[in-house]
Amino acid sequence: MSDLAERLGRLPQGQRSRLLGRMRNQMTAGVGRRIELKRADHGPRSRSSFQQEQMWFVDKLGAGKARNNIALAIGLGGPLDRAALHEALNAVVARHQVLHSKLVEIDGVPWQEPVPSFVLGVQSTDLSGSEDAERELAELTASCAAAPFDLAAAPPVRAHLVRLSADRHVLVWVVHHVAWDPGSTRIFTEELTSSYAAAAAGKRPEAPRLAVEYADFAAWQRAKLENDEHGRALAGKWRQILAGAVATEVMPDHPRGPETRGDGRGLKLTLDQKLLDRLTELADANSTTVFTTLLAAFNALLRHWTRTEDVVVGTASASRPHPDLEQVIGCFVQMITLRTEVTDQLTFRELVTRTAASVMDSFTNSELPFEQVVEAVRPVRDPLRHPLFQIEFTSLGRWGTHRAQAADLEFTMDQLHDGAAKFDMSFLVGENDGLELSLEYNTSLYRHGTASALLAAFRQVLEQVAENPDLQVGDISLVEEPAASRHARELSRGGPVDETAWTTTLDRAFRERATIHPDAIAVRYGSTRLDYAALDRWSEAIAHRLRDRGVRHGDPVAVCVARGPAAVAGVLGVLKAGAHYLPVDPAAPAERTRTVLADAKVRHALVDDTAQLPVPLELVNTGTAA
Repeated sequence: MSDLAERLGRLPQGQRSRLLGRMRNQMTAGVGRRIELKRADHGPRSRSSFQQEQMWFVDKLGAGKARNNIALAIGLGGPLDRAALHEALNAVVARHQVLHSKLVEIDGVPWQEPVPSFVLGVQSTDLSGSEDAERELAELTASCAAAPFDLAAAPPVRAHLVRLSADRHVLVWVVHHVAWDPGSTRIFTEELTSSYAAAAAGKRPEAPRLAVEYADFAAWQRAKLENDEHGRALAGKWRQILAGAVATEVMPDHPRGPETRGDGRGLKLTLDQKLLDRLTELADANSTTVFTTLLAAFNALLRHWTRTEDVVVGTASASRPHPDLEQVIGCFVQMITLRTEVTDQLTFRELVTRTAASVMDSFTNSELPFEQVVEAVRPVRDPLRHPLFQIEFTSLGRWGTHRAQAADLEFTMDQLHDGAAKFDMSFLVGENDGLELSLEYNTSLYRHGTASALLAAFRQVLEQVAENPDLQVGDISLVEEPAASRHARELSRGGPVDETAWTTTLDRAFRERATIHPDAIAVRYGSTRLDYAALDRWSEAIAHRLRDRGVRHGDPVAVCVARGPAAVAGVLGVLKAGAHYLPVDPAAPAERTRTVLADAKVRHALVDDTAQLPVPLELVNTGTAA
């Protein structure tokens, strides 16, 4: 738990609410006003923002895959003036420098290079005579959204107009994330419709000159961190926040490996306005935001689902860090890591307070770009995992369909799912005539049923804590809750337990014991002492390594480990991975070991540093206790 959370927890409710309110106001005011943001002449090119640099690097690794495209399907209802639409689109592109700039590589880093002469061409397709126009439209929009951009060759925007009938068209607008974020959609909608109205009336689309351009933001952003002392202070704070942190992870259904792709699928669930109203009241009563309250509920869900008390997730903050940037299109998204200690004994109100402290701690230090946070924290890097978190939780505020009217034309804007998963799981929460929950998950890792159950469980948590905010986290009831969690809760209450309920597996029984008595000694071997919590972490890490190396449910895994704590952790790790363990004596004759492994058709072996096997197998090392 952070020092801030601990101090807040000791305050009476009234003082705590007032302090949280003051801190929230200070946080919203932002730190960006300390250095002047101003328009400047950057010459033919200027440095990219940190956000652009990170996405540019991801694009280079993606080898032509469109993982950062954003696509809008803009329905146009009514008589369309094509020339006016073309003029309006180019007016918006011309106004925002980032929309007509390339990203060119110089000395290994990207630079923004405006193309003042750029004119956006609009492709067109006529489906008005098609008998299956809706299917063809879906295929065309998917194709447009999936086509990658060459960021060094041309500005990262394209448009395709589809005619469905005389009074019905769809404009497919695709832009790369280096030039766009959720806030850009609002600005684009306002400017496109006003520009179209002017052009349709025979006037030249005009808008007030922007106070600053995105390139000015990028220069300002970098200038703020030129102060080495300031940068070191932020880095030190992040090392403190994330010391010893392990990314919270929902155990995948499929092994994580080199073949794991970033393909994603989305699920949505809408909850009524009454629930949103209750959550808003709860947030107000605790002097915090709806986002923090939703995040607290999500933390409670992950506590139940993963049994971890140290919940580490990421969130995307896309707020403009300066008033002069409110009308600027561009990418202002900053990924921020949030860490919260969650125990079963906390009431939900207490968890909201603790979560609020974690949010403020992280957001207050969010000036440091994500990649520099990673560099400061130096986590153990795994090419198959995100460096600090695997699960994203982001609140999008008001979202859904954007509607506007211009001349005789109605604009209806919907964002399309790009078919990509940037993290293992992304929970997106928005307000749209109620509470809309969206879960995007990596289909290479999770089955549809797992994602659907997790989304349904989140709804259960929200409904229960909205009804009773004083409910303890451990008393939240989930239909999908693992049996181990239920048994552990019964034992922690000290009440009678139905012995017939203990028809369970060894690994589940161990998890239950570790949950109830994490500090109790689990293994004594010579002078070595290992408590349940440490053994649980060690065996969990082994389970993840086995799954990553291709071990599937029901597979036999040879455990060839010398007697000691590693052997215990190894057996538990195999069971947690859903596999069967086959004990192999490291001192057994080679021929006997060869026969045993062949008879069992073993392909994987868990070994320590001293093991030598007479047959070639996929070897996974037990490692050491964390």
